[in-house]
Amino acid sequence: MPEKTHYDDNILFLRSLIRTLHDAIRLNVDIEYFANKILEDILFINSSIEKIYDSLKKNSLLIRRNVYYHSIMKLKEAYVHFLNELHSTNGRFRKTFEHTRANFSLILENNLKDLQDIKDFIGGTEAGKVEGDAISRSELHYLMSPIENPSDSLDETGKYTISDVKL
Repeated sequence: MPEKTHYDDNILFLRSLIRTLHDAIRLNVDIEYFANKILEDILFINSSIEKIYDSLKKNSLLIRRNVYYHSIMKLKEAYVHFLNELHSTNGRFRKTFEHTRANFSLILENNLKDLQDIKDFIGGTEAGKVEGDAISRSELHYLMSPIENPSDSLDETGKYTISDVKL
C-alpha cells in the first residue's frame, strides 16, 4: 500500500479508462482482436476501484473523506453504466463475454451494493457538503460529466437497484 493515496488522481485515471473503453465499444471493431484486452481492462478497473474504496473506508480520519466518497460514487456509477452498455451493444460483446456472465453479474451486484452504501454514508454525514473547490475545476468537470445517464440504476426512492442491470 502506498504511503499516501492520491485519491483524486487515481479516480481521475480510472474514470479516463472507463471513458476510453466506453468509446471503444461503440466502434465497429473486430472483436476478436480486442476482446481479451477489454476483459483485462474491465477486471483491472474493478479491482482498482475496490482497492481505492477499501482504502477510503479504512481511513476514517481522512480530511476530505466525504469528497472522495462522492467521487468514488460517481466513478462506480460510470463503471456500472459502462458494464450495462457493454452488454447492450447489439450482442456483439455480449456473445464474446458469455463465459464471464456470472463474474460480471457479481461485479455489478457488488458495485450496486457499494453505491447504495456510499449514498447512505454521504446522506448520513453532516460534513457531506464541502464548501469551496476540493479539486480543480477542470478535474471536477471531467469527473462529474456523465457518460450517458449513469443514474439510471436509481429507483423511485433514490436507492440503487440491480433490476436495471442488463446481462
